[in-house]
Parts: sequence; C-alpha cells; structure tokens
Amino acid sequence: PGHLERYKRNILASIGVARPFDIGVSYILQPTMLGVEPLSEKEKAIFNSVKSKWHNLDYSKTRLIFYDRVRQLFKELAGRFADDPSVSIYDLSRVFDKKDHNVSYYSDQAHYFSIAREKIIDAMTKKITRQIVDHARKRLTK
Repeated sequence: PGHLERYKRNILASIGVARPFDIGVSYILQPTMLGVEPLSEKEKAIFNSVKSKWHNLDYSKTRLIFYDRVRQLFKELAGRFADDPSVSIYDLSRVFDKKDHNVSYYSDQAHYFSIAREKIIDAMTKKITRQIVDHARKRLTK
C-alpha cells in the first residue's frame, strides 16, 4: 500500500498542478504480461525468464497483486473525476485479454510489438477523443 498511496498522491498532485492552467490530463493504465491469457509460446518464454524471486516473494505474483490494486485505484479515481471534463482516467490493462495465442504482442517483459501498439492506440483514441473535444469546446466558450 505504500507504493500505491504514493502513486495516488502523485496522480492527485499532477491534477492539482494542471487545473489552474486549464490543462487537461489523461492517465492510462497500459497492458502488462501479468494475467494475460493466453500468451504465445514466445511470450511464455519471456515471462518465464523474468526473475522469479524478489525479497523472498514470488515476483510475478507480487507484481500481479500490485497491478490488480492499481486497477482498483484507477477505477476509484475514474469515478471520482467522472464529471470533470479536464481529467480522464482509463484502465486499458485488459485490452489484450482473449488475444490469439499464436500472436505475440510483447517483444520483452515491458515492450510491445507494432501489432500491440496499434491495439493500444485504437483503444486510447476511442477513450480520449471525447475528452479532447469537450476540453476544446470548454476553452472556446470562455
């Protein structure tokens, strides 16, 4: 929870800094290999090559627990700022769920191939286009 609270505090602080300058902000939680099913054979090899222990804890399970808590945080914050057109918080972490197991989206444990980036871009565009238009309209009517 210490790391999660710090993350939340930083998000709230950045919203606070942007607001007086009428700057719109978006926070987007991107996909991770953790919890994605199914992984391709290449992705499984990458996943299995990651360090398995971290401070005597199972590294993957620990990261998955943390990431699930971040998903909950994004859901909480998205609800909190739902009526604020200058703040958007999106969880795109599940955009690869149910992908074809023959296709690799991850080039290593943290980076994507082009096919995956295109899926993320499509999902982001669908989410933030409305925010951009609403924010621009708000600025034009001032």
